Amino acid sequence: MNERTTKALIQLFMSQGPILRSKQLKQQGVDSRGIQSLLEAKVLTRLKDGYYTLSELLPQLSDAQIALSTIPGAVLYYLSAAELHHLTNVIPSCVYVSVPNKGAVPNRPEFPPVEITRFIPRIHSIGRIMVNTASIPLVCYNRERTICDLAKRLEETGKDVLIEAVRNYLKGRRNLPLLYEYMDALRVRDIIHPYLEAMA
Repeated sequence: MNERTTKALIQLFMSQGPILRSKQLKQQGVDSRGIQSLLEAKVLTRLKDGYYTLSELLPQLSDAQIALSTIPGAVLYYLSAAELHHLTNVIPSCVYVSVPNKGAVPNRPEFPPVEITRFIPRIHSIGRIMVNTASIPLVCYNRERTICDLAKRLEETGKDVLIEAVRNYLKGRRNLPLLYEYMDALRVRDIIHPYLEAMA
């Protein structure tokens, strides 16, 4: 690959990246052989089949950013969303995302570790928002939906984490009518309501 093409490739990542698909690279004249050469030269890093980043950009990418950029339709979910919203001090052992349950389960990136949960489209769409972070906007569930997701997986979450999350939720920006709407939609009112009553 010549220097001109390499510069064009770097510019492409800077303008459209930092994660691009192979078809975007091919539009810049980088065919499969060229991609393989760039991988061997460590100019590119493959995140999963068909998804690449510039190796020099990799340290700047968050795990959530990689997961959301390489899994179509993914939404940051459960403990990952709770951490993003500062509802808990628990550091997730992986990136938790949800996807609609249409079609095959999407492939995970080669890294970081990702847990994928599938929901019917109606449930998948509840509480989905865009949050601006220091790096890029991230698609995640809002605070109300996240409280419900923690309750939905209570055996795994643990009561202490749920109590901490509810307490932090009540201290910050809150929308109790919306929370109760989601509690009913996700069938967790009986789990969360007693904590809300005790902390009111």
